[in-house]
Amino acid sequence: MDLTLRLKTGSDLTLDRENLTIVRKFEVLGTLPYLHGGDCFDWLSSQVMALIVGGYATYGTDMGTLFWNSIQLHENVYAQHYDISVTYSPVNRQTGTYQITVDQAVGNVHVTAGERIAGYPVDSCPNSGGVFWNGEEVTGCEVPVAEDRFTVMYRHPQAFLNAAYIRNVGTLRGYPNADVFLGYQPGELRYMGGNFSQTECEATASYSFESSPNVTNLVVGGITIASKSGFDVVSPVYQPAAETNSDGKTHAAKKLKYIEIIRPRPHKVYSSVFGWS
Repeated sequence: MDLTLRLKTGSDLTLDRENLTIVRKFEVLGTLPYLHGGDCFDWLSSQVMALIVGGYATYGTDMGTLFWNSIQLHENVYAQHYDISVTYSPVNRQTGTYQITVDQAVGNVHVTAGERIAGYPVDSCPNSGGVFWNGEEVTGCEVPVAEDRFTVMYRHPQAFLNAAYIRNVGTLRGYPNADVFLGYQPGELRYMGGNFSQTECEATASYSFESSPNVTNLVVGGITIASKSGFDVVSPVYQPAAETNSDGKTHAAKKLKYIEIIRPRPHKVYSSVFGWS
């Protein structure tokens, strides 16, 4: 039986503040004899599902794009004539749909060196090269920095969230990414854990991340850092020094000797573990 899927005139529309739905009507026409084996209705239901999902998965309206939620198949004449009712709503229930929630927060970081601008009195103030030093110890200060946190809520195929997957994803917690993931370069993303829910018909999960950009040519205390991965740590090392002012007087100073870039945790590949990117 060769199928012909035809959109019928008319539809059922429900306008509600909490629940917008539209039911579109189709009809399936075929010709005898039926030669596909098994029951015609069972075979036809699989064909109709593929046709709707492949060609009519969404419906554009003045109220936005709607997504198919359910398909009803009605048999009028066995192996010859069938009606289809497809319900559309703003909720996309298909596998692979996702929602991203972003929280652009601000945190603090303790900084012990920066760029020196000036010193007063000019003749008696030693130049420590931008080091926060009170004459006895390196003190530092708290500086506000951007902390981007976001959550990806993802709809997975049925039975996707098995024990092995959850265990493997869990091993990434606290480790930066070693590959490009969600548009972020290696080292800019850190997985902070997730929540998982699975029923007999669907599987949903939310994954939390925080980001820190990679930087190049960062100047700290007069020393240029060629490159630093997002979650690598800047570790400065100081040494005592002497500074002579314009009057020829020598003052004690604390100078930045060198800077180490330390990676507290190695980078790990994300895409192959998560199964999406």
